[in-house]
Amino acid sequence: MSALDGRPLRATGGYDQAITAELQKHGRNDIHPACIEGWMRLQYGTLDHLDRDTFAAEVEIGIACHDDDPGASERNARSYGLVA
Repeated sequence: MSALDGRPLRATGGYDQAITAELQKHGRNDIHPACIEGWMRLQYGTLDHLDRDTFAAEVEIGIACHDDDPGASERNARSYGLVA
């Protein structure tokens, strides 16, 4: 089971694999996909409609947001119920 800050995470609605793949392209295995999904959901209610390029660009934005404030990143993920 995945964990963030030592606490278990639940599945992130099916986007975790796609986000993880994008994170790996950037060599960022240190960020949990729930943190990135949380930032993406601030802009979009659902991520299903995003084309591949937009999805990738939003992951990059999420990485920058996470790097700026990892604590806010975790709190945001929790606010969307992405963290158990």
